[in-house]
Amino acid sequence: MWELSRRGMLARVSDRLVREARSNCDLISTSRRFPECVFPAGWGSFRLFESDRMFSPEFLGVLKSLVAAEAGGCACIVNLDESGYPDAYQLGALVVGPETSASSFWEVLGSIETVCGQERIGWALTADRFACASDRGDVLFYCEKAEELAVAAFRESASNHHELVKTVESSLQAVRVVDAFALPLVPNLVDPGMSSEWRERMCASYGA
Repeated sequence: MWELSRRGMLARVSDRLVREARSNCDLISTSRRFPECVFPAGWGSFRLFESDRMFSPEFLGVLKSLVAAEAGGCACIVNLDESGYPDAYQLGALVVGPETSASSFWEVLGSIETVCGQERIGWALTADRFACASDRGDVLFYCEKAEELAVAAFRESASNHHELVKTVESSLQAVRVVDAFALPLVPNLVDPGMSSEWRERMCASYGA
């Protein structure tokens, strides 16, 4: 039986896999924000989607499919705005595996609880920034809840690159940046109040 704990472990996996997944999440440049590119060199084929899709019970199924396709062992979601948690088991990270249940996943994301005398709000209810990756790290997610926007990037050297891209596109209604500005799939990007400079910088950062 896989247990839910306040440390964020929703899967019984080895420390090595957890730390590798966390290390891949740490590739995100936390000093940057949209419309700048937050991903390192070697990742591309960017696909944009609405951030709420990362914080729904269905996202767990997407993660499981990607982890299986990568031949990985777990995935880690990291709150980039909860700094000071170098240990992957701390409250700033959530670890899921093949047998993690949708109910326990959503219990963490959508709940409000008191920890050490302080109220902690589920990540689905915050406006923070997040990263997500498996221990293999062939797909890397970045999300800004305040902008209602998330991006998936794909390791260019992955042997099943095309399969991973198609899985994200079909599961999350993720699209290329040029399509995101034209289609209502990412509502915040078709806001008429958005400046042309911001749009141009997003296209420059995520057009690859």
